[in-house]
Amino acid sequence: MHGEYRDGRVQDRDWLYSLYWRTMRPYVEPSWGWDEEIQSKGFDEQLGAENFKIVSIEESDIGGFCLKYREDCLWLDMLLIEPSHQCKGTGGLVMKHIHALAESNNLPVRLCSIKANPATNFYRHLGYIEYKEDATLSYLERGS
Repeated sequence: MHGEYRDGRVQDRDWLYSLYWRTMRPYVEPSWGWDEEIQSKGFDEQLGAENFKIVSIEESDIGGFCLKYREDCLWLDMLLIEPSHQCKGTGGLVMKHIHALAESNNLPVRLCSIKANPATNFYRHLGYIEYKEDATLSYLERGS
């Protein structure tokens, strides 16, 4: 399996938000509640479709990630994979791409994940170590 990556565009917003809604709502809602207006506005202001890399396999968009370059790390704000492509190696493929970017910049990758989200264990499986936590979030890091 080989992924293609392209820059997110304004036209990708509705699809990305729908993917966010379908994959994140089951974990956000029990943790903090889900207010559609707040979530939609936060998605646009905190993430924004133009800040995503869209992941395609065989010319079909199957996910996206929002990665921000900081002085001391690459911060993975969001990784979204279509449910039909989860648990099939797609997330690992994307993370391998992100790890290569981190290594070429000699930076660790950091992120936070809702503890109840199975993605938290996915990141641990990839060698991420928790460096901070609160009641609902795990903050994880993987060295470069």
